[in-house]
Amino acid sequence: MCCWLSKKWAEAETAYEAAFAITGKDSKSVVNNLGQTKMHLKKYREAAELLSAARRMASKDDKQLADIERDLSEAKKHIGTLIITSSVDGAK
Repeated sequence: MCCWLSKKWAEAETAYEAAFAITGKDSKSVVNNLGQTKMHLKKYREAAELLSAARRMASKDDKQLADIERDLSEAKKHIGTLIITSSVDGAK
């Protein structure tokens, strides 16, 4: 948290990645904070992946949901998205 407040993004990234390694994908707070940190570091693809996960983990009345969705929208402006569809039955 001290790295976040002092805007030492590379240090914050290291700290949140360590927390993520411990908690896995089970802590919305860690996933969200790591995603926001990646945004500050202009690592938009990683940020989008993490913020998407945080959005899925958030409840509809989560106080952070609007911020997560705003940050996710911003990250998506910097990356490409490829959607693949198939008309073959059973294709995944």
